[in-house]
Amino acid sequence: MLNRLILYCVNQYHKDGNCESCTNHCYCNDLDHSCYPCIKYIHRNNTTDRHYDCPNLIYNYVIKHSYRYASEIAYAIKYLSDFESVKHYPLWKVWSIGCGPCSEYFGLRYATEHIRIFRNKTIDFTGFEFNHSWNDVQNFIKESLDNNLKIENKNCFEYEDAPNLIILNYMLSDLCKRSTLEEVRSFILSLLSKIQSLENVCVIINDIDYRTFDCKQPKYALDYMDVLAKKLATLRDAKYKYNISKHYFHPQRNTGVTYGELYPSSDLLWTILPEAQYFDPFSICNSCQLIIVKAPRL
Repeated sequence: MLNRLILYCVNQYHKDGNCESCTNHCYCNDLDHSCYPCIKYIHRNNTTDRHYDCPNLIYNYVIKHSYRYASEIAYAIKYLSDFESVKHYPLWKVWSIGCGPCSEYFGLRYATEHIRIFRNKTIDFTGFEFNHSWNDVQNFIKESLDNNLKIENKNCFEYEDAPNLIILNYMLSDLCKRSTLEEVRSFILSLLSKIQSLENVCVIINDIDYRTFDCKQPKYALDYMDVLAKKLATLRDAKYKYNISKHYFHPQRNTGVTYGELYPSSDLLWTILPEAQYFDPFSICNSCQLIIVKAPRL
């Protein structure tokens, strides 16, 4: 199923002659009409003047990143299969906050096809996304792969629903870069409040490995993941228990710093299509994860 999306993006990208018709300020050179230099510029920690804002860039992003991002979520779902409370969920009622191209949806689909206790479990997926540049990719998924998938262009915390799985897939780092300190703090408090309001819920935060190690002055996604983990760990709740765990695939580049428990493998869970090789998709998993499981005490 993921490869159908990848192939769609390959075909859509080539319809425009790669990036030659781009009207944005590109960071590519005359020899390489690829959108990836633009994506790398957007991903810099200090870039705030560009975002995902043109069709070819979107298609390139999906082809380059989705194998990795979907696989990382599938590894997290596999970890959740060890929890008795999760095994008995009647379905996956999912919120994906800042869903973009919905790569986490494919990680969930992998789990329902390959992880025995989750096999054939229904996925009720709602993605929250304000950036309309992702609409074409989202519409392809809805129209060609899953017409029950829902996308909401609204604040998720104003949405009347009770998910049992909340996913932030590379969303938190983008929020930290593009929002004020107060806005990020407000989001973390809203997420904490939502978790506390639910009886059974899992949270997966999957993101890059930048951090400052300073909870008093948090800056990056991992800093705020630690802030959330510490707030939950200090709750005194007689009715519910919180299992909080951290996971990583590789030590941090340059420093060798780790984040919790090492996954036994960082292999992708899909074989990269030959048609996608031109875009050089990421070939291993390489994120850090905070995973929270909340359940009633027995």
